[in-house]
Amino acid sequence: MKVSLNIENDKELRAHVKDLIRGQVLSITREEMTEVITKEIYRKLNSMESFNVERSMKIILRDMARQLLTKWNFKKLIEPIIESTLDENNIDLKKIVEQVADEKILKLARAVVK
Repeated sequence: MKVSLNIENDKELRAHVKDLIRGQVLSITREEMTEVITKEIYRKLNSMESFNVERSMKIILRDMARQLLTKWNFKKLIEPIIESTLDENNIDLKKIVEQVADEKILKLARAVVK
């Protein structure tokens, strides 16, 4: 029995083979890129002094925090928590603010009178 297959006429098989090849190429590329990036990071970190690494990490973390704060509206997330905590503990925030303001005004007045 003789079987012949003409790939030129089989579009599905060609498309499947292309997808398989593309997947393999992408997989190999991802692995190689990850390895290259990892080696480069280690090389950079090893060449830097520990002070510079700590400083760089602090800058990166600060920038990430700033991005998160600008991206998300934390006020909407935090306000309900604060309000429920104040309500549960029977804390009158307006009264506390007025007391602190009165104390500061009295302290300032006493400082002026002396």
